Amino acid sequence: MNLRSRTTRFVVALAASLSLVAGVVAVPATSASASSAGVSAGASIGAKKKVLTTEQKNAKKALDAAIKDLKSKEKSLKAAVKAQAKTAKALAKAEKAASTAQVRAVKGASKKVKAKAKAAAKALASAKGKNDRAVNLVARRTVLRDTAQAKVIRLDAKYAWLINDISTLQCGVGDSVTTASGAVEVVRECGIVYMHEDGDTTHVKTTTNKLVEIRNIGLQTPERKKGSNAAQCGADAAYENFKALMPEEITIVQLRSVADSTNGWGGGARPLRSVYKLNNATGQFDIDVQAEQIKAGWSLWWPLAAEWAHNKEYLDLMNDAKARGVGLWNPNLCGAFGGGVPSMWFSQAAPTIDSDTEPAFGEYVILKNETGAAMDLTNWMLRDNSLNFFWSDANSWMQSLNKFGSMVLQPGEHRIIYLDNPNGYPLSSTEYEYFNWSRNAPGAQLTNGSVGASFSANYINGDGLYLQDPRGNIRNSMTNPCTSAAMCSTPAWVTEILTRSGQIIPIPVALNKVRNEYIHPSNPSLNIPGRDTYNPVVSIDASKTFEQNKALLEAKGFTVTEGTAIASTVATTHAAQITNVDGGVVTNSRVPIADPTGTIRTVIKLHRGDGSVVVPNVVGQAASAACAALVAARLACAVTAGDEAKAVASTAPAAGSLVQPNTAVTLTYVP
Repeated sequence: MNLRSRTTRFVVALAASLSLVAGVVAVPATSASASSAGVSAGASIGAKKKVLTTEQKNAKKALDAAIKDLKSKEKSLKAAVKAQAKTAKALAKAEKAASTAQVRAVKGASKKVKAKAKAAAKALASAKGKNDRAVNLVARRTVLRDTAQAKVIRLDAKYAWLINDISTLQCGVGDSVTTASGAVEVVRECGIVYMHEDGDTTHVKTTTNKLVEIRNIGLQTPERKKGSNAAQCGADAAYENFKALMPEEITIVQLRSVADSTNGWGGGARPLRSVYKLNNATGQFDIDVQAEQIKAGWSLWWPLAAEWAHNKEYLDLMNDAKARGVGLWNPNLCGAFGGGVPSMWFSQAAPTIDSDTEPAFGEYVILKNETGAAMDLTNWMLRDNSLNFFWSDANSWMQSLNKFGSMVLQPGEHRIIYLDNPNGYPLSSTEYEYFNWSRNAPGAQLTNGSVGASFSANYINGDGLYLQDPRGNIRNSMTNPCTSAAMCSTPAWVTEILTRSGQIIPIPVALNKVRNEYIHPSNPSLNIPGRDTYNPVVSIDASKTFEQNKALLEAKGFTVTEGTAIASTVATTHAAQITNVDGGVVTNSRVPIADPTGTIRTVIKLHRGDGSVVVPNVVGQAASAACAALVAARLACAVTAGDEAKAVASTAPAAGSLVQPNTAVTLTYVP
């Protein structure tokens, strides 16, 4: 069946019910009307009341509870108003008595009159205090009543919306749609927008008459007010733009996804969907609301590996909005904030260390002041595409904690800012720890950038970092990939920092400080073994020459000098032993490749063998046989005439010792 004709028939059939729902929400309700609305709505569905969905039942239960709470609040308020009327009356009486007593307490009045005036004044103060408290109580209970009343109105509207049946809506559920990127999205649900949580989360009533909270694929807008945390810069504007794109309770939408994915932030498993709005001009669901939100500049780039259909498209749209300086990309969106802006570059490709393929400690940002004036970055903030710097291990909102402490960059100065330092390693003067998820649970913060995948040349994924001033304005940002076609290239100023003289190990410098073993101060079970990259095991490859082994050790980061040859059966062309500068043998043990500052490369000594001979044990052999064994071992041996048949009792040097080739060995014979 033609989608347009199906939609047209649905719109005609549903017009009356939509008007009813819109009317319920549009007309402000009092507690009385709210209560009656629920009753009339229930009566209108008749037998359907017996088959209400769980969601509808919960909505009705919540409405009833809210109405009950409102009645309780109204009763409390009424009692407070009544009590305040009494205190007001008592205050008026006290004021009159005090005024009369004051008039009589003239100069020369009796002590009794003066005492009476004093008592009246005291009674007036007491009455005034009681009345003030009563007035305040009325004010507080009025707020509680008004809040309860607003809740009733809201729940009444939700219940009225839910009990309207839209199961006749046919809008392509189950159909597959191939996007421009080659991804195939399946229409998982369709329905009518009920409300918007914020600029990237939509509540939709589906054709199964269920209210579903949808997390929009590809959108990451600033967070609205959560608990004690104020709304982030641009959050309310993004929300209002989203509402304008999809007016609540009248917008018909299709919900599509590649892999039927879900998102768990904020609790529960919210379906991840691309939301498409019905285009009244074409009769098709061809308006991508995510794309429109990004075009307007109200969203960061939020790519997903499983839901990759629009990653490529949305990155280009975001870059275009950024170039135009609209929405979040207006540097003065939440009020101008003076001062310079540092250059910014980040690396999300953390090095592999032992079995940890992406230690979070290797993810970092470099900020550099390339101007001629100092930059005060105190209380500036970083965020990524997700909410990694806003959430604690205990799922507590931590927006207020993700700020730089005191940080001033002088002209030409830079900071290496680690996005996590899970083991609390000490940092140098050019390093800074931004955020620590947990001392005990290292984890990567950023998604590694990638363009193309085995299943599609149009696949793209990655992450971004955004530098915000204390007002929340985005002042600098970077995504990797930088565009939908290319990974970011390293700027010249970054290359200079990574390769400057005196820096032994390219970023991150602080990893030099990892000892052979990290010992947790209070919990041995959390000890971390040595790291191969920065504390490698120094060993000798017997199949390679001395020079080849020297090159292998230098490649690991050491300064290698040649030590004196040692007594060993290893030939002089090969290495026999590794020692530190103090002479301690370190062969087959871990050695840090630099000192704790990361500026002095560790010196180790590689020793050649001298080709020594191991003296064989010839005790008990006949003299001729013993001498033959010694000669075979490259030692000198002479046999005295007439002693050939005597057995050997001992040898000198001792059997098993190392001596130079051709060393003369003296044989002692048994008499």
